[in-house]
Amino acid sequence: MYRQEQAILQASRQEVEFMQNYKKKAYNIAVQHMNKPVRIQTIHGHIFEGTIVNVDQDNLYLQISNPNHQYNPQQQYYPQQQYYPQQNYRFFFGGGGILVLSLFLLLVIVLLLI
Repeated sequence: MYRQEQAILQASRQEVEFMQNYKKKAYNIAVQHMNKPVRIQTIHGHIFEGTIVNVDQDNLYLQISNPNHQYNPQQQYYPQQQYYPQQNYRFFFGGGGILVLSLFLLLVIVLLLI
């Protein structure tokens, strides 16, 4: 009773290697900048400001500066929902909003100098 299967998406060896290297690069940069203020842009174009409070092999944990707002360079700050289900962003609240971002979503990390 086995059905016939056909792969409809399969990454090449080079694509897998590129993604693994990019994830490792994002991880190493995030670890080097733990507890520092940053601005992060995702591949979806969302921009968040906050402090990197943790990093694991899959995610970056950002304590966002203002959990009710998202930075948009064209419109300054505008209200956003606390949850972003369409992009799989997750918030944890306990003394401030912690945004969990997959390392694969990170496009730009800017160190904010005080």
